[in-house]
Amino acid sequence: MRRLLAVLAVVVFAAAPAHAQTGAADEAVDLAAQATAICAAVVFQGQSFGAQFEGRAEWRSVSPSSTGSDLATHAWQHRSANQTFVMRLPNGGCSFGIDRADSETLRARIETALAPYATFELVLQSSTRDGRATRYGYCERREYPHVTSIVAARPESEPNLVFNIFRAASPMPEFCVFR
Repeated sequence: MRRLLAVLAVVVFAAAPAHAQTGAADEAVDLAAQATAICAAVVFQGQSFGAQFEGRAEWRSVSPSSTGSDLATHAWQHRSANQTFVMRLPNGGCSFGIDRADSETLRARIETALAPYATFELVLQSSTRDGRATRYGYCERREYPHVTSIVAARPESEPNLVFNIFRAASPMPEFCVFR
């Protein structure tokens, strides 16, 4: 099942026009596909992080403090030159960050990759990082919804993409205000 999810995520992410992807862009697409598949397996299917990283030599366990996140309880870094971390969160959620990416393209692809798991609705869109990034928040319309946030930054603001997903601990949290 894990392999099937990874293949599906790669297929979704690989569907971009060929002329738009070269070198680092291809790498960022692949990194985001891998990280999205890992987070989806953990959050939606209840699989462990350990199982997701088993046999993935390109990922190595690192100190959570090396990620720049105050919330990470465990972290894995990809061995690519494009600094990428997947992090376990204390609320059972999953997060990842990619330093260099076309953040808006990856945001759209992440939304598409998550569509088979949940119907997310945009509940927040705001400027962050002094106008160098946009934060998007998504919730499901259900009790104890899955919640997702994506920070899509301009190239000069790293990491260019930060993704978080978790299941709410309370029924329909107040931040899930639908438009």
